[in-house]
Amino acid sequence: MREGEEIGPESAVVTPKQRMKSFIRDVNVGDTIRKAIRKDGFPWRPYVLRSYFDTQLMLAESKGLVFRDYRQFWMGHKGDIESRYTTNKQKLPKSVIEDMRNAYKRSKEYLQTTVSEAASEEKINEALKKQMFLAVGFKEEEIEKIDLANLSNEEFQNLVRQRLLGVMQNNGNRQKVISLDDVERFISEGWEYVAALHNDKAIVKTPSSSITNHQPREI
Repeated sequence: MREGEEIGPESAVVTPKQRMKSFIRDVNVGDTIRKAIRKDGFPWRPYVLRSYFDTQLMLAESKGLVFRDYRQFWMGHKGDIESRYTTNKQKLPKSVIEDMRNAYKRSKEYLQTTVSEAASEEKINEALKKQMFLAVGFKEEEIEKIDLANLSNEEFQNLVRQRLLGVMQNNGNRQKVISLDDVERFISEGWEYVAALHNDKAIVKTPSSSITNHQPREI
């Protein structure tokens, strides 16, 4: 642009230094990558990155994060006969491109060589939420239907509270004697106030409406 070139949709993003051809060749890409690898003191060929990419995506595929057709397409392979009708076309539909982007995003933890602190914290929070759900009686298949990554703290607390109240009702123990000092906290957690007793005690109960009308929903 500094030299007066008008940039448009068909302009090359990367070009050779000598502009004899419109686009850079794979040999030039390989040379650039090889120089960077050698500069850091490694004897690897650029192909090692391609091998790493394919192997890691294979692991992501085994976890159900990406389709085999997508992996073959990204590797530049023609694929099997079915690919002729899906990814091996002249132009991919926008819906397929967006799904590929989402699949790549799901697989990024297998592709990147370092894990960010934020990503590690997210994994820890998801693991803690799952363990809490299991502790209050959720089954594995129920937890799988919940998007733990996007579950807010308020939604998480509501689901746990509803399950605990449901367990208490199923055990026939709908009422509880507590200290008067704890009444406010129990009411905020979903209990209903019944009456005050002597010795600074009070009775609270599980609200039947919150159990019968509010089942844990899928997030």
